[in-house]
Amino acid sequence: MNLTPSEIRAIAEAKNRAQNALALFRPLPHQEQMLRDFGMDSVMECLLSGGNRSGKSVTTAVWMASLLLDQPIILSSGEKIFARPQRWRGDGLLVWGIGYNWKHIGETLYRLLFKKGAFNIIKDEVTLKWRAYDPVADAGKIPVKAPPLIPASAIDPGSWDWENKKAKQLHSVTLKADGTRLVFYPSTAEVAQGNPVHAIWVDESIENDNHYAEWLMRISEYEGKIIWTTWPTTEPSAAMIGVKDRGEAQRGAIEPSALYFQFKGSENPHTQNAHREAALATMSPEERAARDAGTFMMDGWLMYPKYSRGIHAALRSDPDLDDKLAKAIRAANGIPQDWTRYLALDPGTSHPAALMIAVPPPWEFGDFVVPYMEVYPGRCDADELAVRIKRATPHETFHSFIADYRAARQTAPGIGFSIADNYSRAFRAQDLRSLYTGSAFLAGIDVPEIRIGMLQAWMAQRPDGTCKLRIYGDGCPNLCDQLERYRKQAGPDRKPTDKPGKSQQIDVATCLEYLAGFQPTYVRQETAVSESRGLAAWNAFVRSNSTGAGGKTVQCGPGAYGA
Repeated sequence: MNLTPSEIRAIAEAKNRAQNALALFRPLPHQEQMLRDFGMDSVMECLLSGGNRSGKSVTTAVWMASLLLDQPIILSSGEKIFARPQRWRGDGLLVWGIGYNWKHIGETLYRLLFKKGAFNIIKDEVTLKWRAYDPVADAGKIPVKAPPLIPASAIDPGSWDWENKKAKQLHSVTLKADGTRLVFYPSTAEVAQGNPVHAIWVDESIENDNHYAEWLMRISEYEGKIIWTTWPTTEPSAAMIGVKDRGEAQRGAIEPSALYFQFKGSENPHTQNAHREAALATMSPEERAARDAGTFMMDGWLMYPKYSRGIHAALRSDPDLDDKLAKAIRAANGIPQDWTRYLALDPGTSHPAALMIAVPPPWEFGDFVVPYMEVYPGRCDADELAVRIKRATPHETFHSFIADYRAARQTAPGIGFSIADNYSRAFRAQDLRSLYTGSAFLAGIDVPEIRIGMLQAWMAQRPDGTCKLRIYGDGCPNLCDQLERYRKQAGPDRKPTDKPGKSQQIDVATCLEYLAGFQPTYVRQETAVSESRGLAAWNAFVRSNSTGAGGKTVQCGPGAYGA
C-alpha cells in the first residue's frame, strides 16, 4: 500500500502521541510532593539535592518539559498538574538552562530533555498501550527507553542554534506551538543580559556565585521560578547554601518563597539492586549519606570545619562557666587595657576590612588570641575606612599594623603610589599609629595555604580542652559568619583543594588569617618599641626608597637618597 506524504506524517504524529513521554511519566510519591509544592504561586526558588540516581534530574526535566510544552504531568492517581501557571498558558515563554560549562550542557541537560531514555517504558500486556515501567509490578520484564521528553516534532526546525552540534552543546531552540524559547548558558560565561525570564533550571555547581542574584532579578518581573538541582559532593557555593538555608527555614510555611528537598536513591525503586547496596556498604557513613540520601558533605568543602561559635567564644553563655580569661573580659566590660593589641587590614574598595585582636599576658591567662572588634563598612575608600577605625578605637594603642601586601603593594594606573602608601597616608591623617610600625604596615603572609594552616592550628582543641582562638563575638559578627561559611576552591577534578573558593566575601576572615600568619605575642607595654624621632626618620627613608610602605628592600649608595 502506497501512502501519501501527508498520510505518513499523520501516522508518525499518531505514533508520537501514543508514546508521548511526558504523558507516560508517573512520578513517585516524593516526586509528586516536590512538583505540587514547587507549583505554588508563592514559591520563587527551590534547591533539589539528591544522591546518585535519586531521580532529582529526571523530575526536574519532566517539570521543564511540562513548562515548555504547556502539557500536564499526570500523577499516579490520574490527576493532572501543569508546571506552567494559568497566567502563562498560551503565551510564549523565555526559559533558561544553566550548566557548569558547555560540556555539562551537552552531556546532561540536552540528554535529559532531547534524547530518549530519561526513564523506561513498557507495553502493557492487557491494554497493549505503552506506560511507565514499574520495577516491582513488571519485575522480570524487559523495558525500553522512553522517547525524548521534548520531541523534535515540537521544535521549529529552523530554530536549532548550536554552540557545538557534534557534542550536542545546544544554545537555543524555539517551540512551534507558541514561540517559547529555551536558551542554555554555561555558568563560566558572563551573566546574560537582556529580557526578563520566566523560569531557570540551574544544574550542579556554578562558576560565579554573583550570577544567582542576577538570575533572581531576571525572574522577578514575571514572578517566575528558579530550580537548582545538585549532588551534595558538588562544590557548594554561598548562593546554593543560601537557597538551602531559606528553604529549611520556611519548611511548613503556608506560602513559602523558597523550598529545599532531598531525594534519596533508596527511595527510587528504579535504581535499587544488590550491586548498589554492596557499593554503598563500602563507603563511610558521610559519603553514603551524600550518595544515597543527598546530604551535603559540607565538612569536605568548609575551610574551617572545626570552627564553632560556642567552642571559640571568649565568653560563655553561662557566666558561671567562665574561665579566668572570660572573667577578665567581663570585669573590664571589654578587652583589658594592658593586653597587647594588633590590627590587620584587607585593603580595597569593594569590601575593605579591618580586624583587631588582643593577646593577654600568657603567664596569667595562658596562650590565647582574642579577636574583639571589626570594621567592615562595605564599599569605601582608604580615608573613610581610617575615619571609621579611629571612631571605633579612639583610645586604643596597637603594637603593629599588618596588611595583605599582595593587594596593598599594587599601584593603581596613573597613580604614583601603592595601595599600602595610600592607607598609610589615610591612617596618618587620622593619627592612627602603632608602637612598632607607625602608620605603616607589616606584610602579611601572601601564601593562602600557609596562613590558613596557621589559623586552623589556632582552632584546634588542646589537651586541656581549650583553643588558642577565643572570639569576642559581640564585636565580630561578620568574622563569625564568614568562618562558618568559608569554603574551599574546587580543583580541576571538581574536588576541594586547600585554596579559598572564589566569589565569596571572606575579607574579615582573611584579616584573621594574616594575623595568624604573623603569630602575634604579648609585649609588655613599658618595653614596647615606640616610634622615636630616629625611627620615624628611618621609616621615612624606607618608604621613599623601597617599593611600597614597609618594604624591606632599600636602595642605598651614591645618589640613592636626596639626589
